[in-house]
Order: sequence, then structure tokens, then C-alpha cells
Amino acid sequence: MSENAVAELEGGKWIKSQVETACGDTINGAFLDLIPENVDFPAVRFEVYTREDVRTIAQHIVFSKVTFRVYVTTQGEVIKEMVGIAEDIHGALHQQRGETSAARILACTRLEPYGNTERSGAEVFRHAGGLYELLIQGLPESP
Repeated sequence: MSENAVAELEGGKWIKSQVETACGDTINGAFLDLIPENVDFPAVRFEVYTREDVRTIAQHIVFSKVTFRVYVTTQGEVIKEMVGIAEDIHGALHQQRGETSAARILACTRLEPYGNTERSGAEVFRHAGGLYELLIQGLPESP
């Protein structure tokens, strides 16, 4: 990942890997921005909440701070299974670090919990998770 690469996509790859590994078959996948219509619940959704580049005086990007909202979504009045999945998400992300093929995740910290309930027609959807700040640094490009 060079300075011009999209840090949030690399952060998203890392989140997807971490969450799907930690949650296993308790979820039907982790998805950036939207859960596809053909996917059954529970599923995890993550989306960019804020983004900021940290630069030197010479304006070189040292790393990017990208905050993601990461949460499990269930359909119906299901709460019990959400608790375990939300805990798995937290364990997979908070105070963790790692790499993708193009970026280094220097740190991941939960900034605050997140929860929401919404209705779409006759259906109720519940969400539980948190806001996670990732410090992302590009790996040197191969010559």
C-alpha cells in the first residue's frame, strides 16, 4: 500500500478476516457497507465511520486513522445469540494488530460500544458491536 492506496479497504480486509475467524459458523459472513440480500442473519456489517491521515511536516502520510462501526445484525427478537457474537467481535478486534498483503494494522481500539434496533416493515433488526479505531500504515512497495 503506497500513500495513495485506500487504507480503509485494507483495514476492511483485516476486519473481515479477524471477525470471520473469531465468529466461525455463528455468523453468515462479515461484509463491508452492506449485507447482501441473499445472506441469512446473523451477519456482521462494518462500515467506515471516520477517516484521517496523519502526516509529517513535509506532508508524507505516516499512517491513517480509520474508525469503523462493526456490528452483528440479527433479525427478530433474538438477543441471546447477539451477546456472544458481539463479545467475539470485541475479542477479535480490541487491542489487536496484524497485516494484510499491503498494510500493517498498528493498533485497533474500541472507542465506544454501539447498539441499535430498527424496523423495516413488519421485521425487527437488532445491531450490537462498537466503534473501532484502526491505525493503518502502508507496507513498503516492492521495487
